[in-house]
Amino acid sequence: MNMSDITVHFTSQLTNSERRISPNWSFEYLKQRIENFTGIPPNSQQLLLFPTSISTDPVDLSSNDDSTAVLDLNITSDSRVQINDTRPLSEQEDLTNESDIKYFELDEKDYEKRSDTVRRWKQDNQLGRFHPDFKTKKKEQLQNNKVRAQQLCVGARFRTINEIGERRGVIKYIGKVLEIDFENIWTGVEFDEPVGKNDGSIKGVRYFSCKPGYGGFLKPVQVEQGDFQEESLFSDDDEI
Repeated sequence: MNMSDITVHFTSQLTNSERRISPNWSFEYLKQRIENFTGIPPNSQQLLLFPTSISTDPVDLSSNDDSTAVLDLNITSDSRVQINDTRPLSEQEDLTNESDIKYFELDEKDYEKRSDTVRRWKQDNQLGRFHPDFKTKKKEQLQNNKVRAQQLCVGARFRTINEIGERRGVIKYIGKVLEIDFENIWTGVEFDEPVGKNDGSIKGVRYFSCKPGYGGFLKPVQVEQGDFQEESLFSDDDEI
């Protein structure tokens, strides 16, 4: 299912801009697009996600698999992504061999003053995090997650109820996952089929155990608990 593009604030040593990206992109493709405006090759990019405009503790996205969808990186229109160049300084300089060039840099305060940015347009039109009801809706979403989490049980069967389509499995964990964010409660699940992103661990921290590629973390509101029998993604006709 295609989803609407979102506008995200990207910063690096040489850039400060807002870019439209698609939640349907893969992490690999996102890094390719980032190279276009930063000049940093994908394998030399360290991407640090600041989930909100007031976040001070970033989430390092570097450990994600290239096939991970942007949707699963939890990047939103309220996020900022800092791109660091991990190459040695000598290699960075060799790329241009023009050390006397002075690059244009725009700090956060100057960027805020500009009237021709996407951020200012969103402010003027009260869109995204600038909508008067943004904080209220975000609070409601957090509360809805909390209520749904209280209705779920570790060990129970489930099916997904969101845009990724119906997937089934077993609930393995319910609680905070600080490697993703600091506010939401998450549901750790083991899918019946290898459609997950991990083995129950994320960024080196283990929350439950399952086979690699079968684990994932979903928001409780994405999960429906019930007596859902295991179904294969493949029919007998698909066997070879």
